Amino acid sequence: MKFLDCSDLHGKAKNPISRLDDYPSSWLNKIDEIIQISQKEKCELVIVNGDVFDSYSISNVLLDEFIDRIENQKIRWKIVVGNHDLIGANWENSKASTLAHIFRRSKKISMLQTIQSKDYLIQGYHYHFGIEQKINEEGLKHNLKNYFTIAIPHALITVKPFFENVSQVLAKDLKTNYDLILCGHLHTKFDETIKGTRFLNLSSIGRTAINEQHQPEVAIINTETRDIKKIQLKSAKPAKEIFDLSKYEELKKQEQSIDEFINTINSSEWVTLDILGQIEKFAKENKFEKKVVDYILRKVKK
Repeated sequence: MKFLDCSDLHGKAKNPISRLDDYPSSWLNKIDEIIQISQKEKCELVIVNGDVFDSYSISNVLLDEFIDRIENQKIRWKIVVGNHDLIGANWENSKASTLAHIFRRSKKISMLQTIQSKDYLIQGYHYHFGIEQKINEEGLKHNLKNYFTIAIPHALITVKPFFENVSQVLAKDLKTNYDLILCGHLHTKFDETIKGTRFLNLSSIGRTAINEQHQPEVAIINTETRDIKKIQLKSAKPAKEIFDLSKYEELKKQEQSIDEFINTINSSEWVTLDILGQIEKFAKENKFEKKVVDYILRKVKK
């Protein structure tokens, strides 16, 4: 079988604050190209590694545009559920979500569970709260021999350590016997083979943040030959055309200030349960910029 793999589509009907172009139109153009590539390559499936949409509830107009495009062609789509697709980080609570609605109504789009043939296995691992901890404890395992085995987890799996306090799975520490792990969730490209397992992260199709300056791509995977061909999307414009890059340096400075702020809090003694008050106190003592403090306070209040 040949299938097209892509990840983190992040469809939304409104422009992200960092984008200069018309994001919904650009997004639909990429969906069109994904369909065209899957047809040209004679794929049997398109698999999405999670986060089809940027929110659990999106505009019905964009939803109809998306579904119509897929329903009007022959290739089926299989979806791994991502964190942005969920209500409360739990699929059982997400019956009212856009993705759940699609699964109920679409004839061509369904949830990826297990696809097993005589010589290959494709296994989806859907996002849920604590998935990284579970993977770290249990690993990603199967009990098959002489199969080409593929795992598709929507979890923070990385080849380099991420932020210290963020739950993550380091590829070098993962207990797995899969041949190929197609990663989603983390918007960072990598393609490395570690202890006999190939870890491939194509990164996001939908670039919503100014630091996502990669060129979106898909992969064509042949389960018989085990070949993987990466194809960059021609419809995806270069980062300099869709982002105001003059704000990128300002963003990096703000992120650095936030990291410094967090380190200050981690190294200080907490003497009260008044979290907001403590944050303001630390900010004043260490003379952090007001906009950095306001940003952190907004996040804590949420």
